[in-house]
Amino acid sequence: MIVDPYNVPYQAIYAVGNADNSLVEIIEFSSCYGGSAWARHHYRKSPLVLEAKVIGNTIRYLCKTGECDLVLEASRAAAGIKSVIVHDDEIRITYAGLGGGGVGATTCR
Repeated sequence: MIVDPYNVPYQAIYAVGNADNSLVEIIEFSSCYGGSAWARHHYRKSPLVLEAKVIGNTIRYLCKTGECDLVLEASRAAAGIKSVIVHDDEIRITYAGLGGGGVGATTCR
């Protein structure tokens, strides 16, 4: 029995920054490729995302650091990465989305 069919948790999410904190790679290990592929389709349209690719069982986003305004639009850009901030030795990522996209970004990460 599926306990929560609308929530697909990630096995792990890592974020690694470069030396001058200008770039961050987000590495997501998903339990559900379909959900991750949906996220990749939408997140790659975020202004902060320079590259999004699948490598093995991971989806990786190369992002510039900073904050942006997302132009969210159902079906076209329903969710995205709103900010990637390096603070001391911690990387803080903010995801945002419309309806299901926003809920999925929040409950799965």
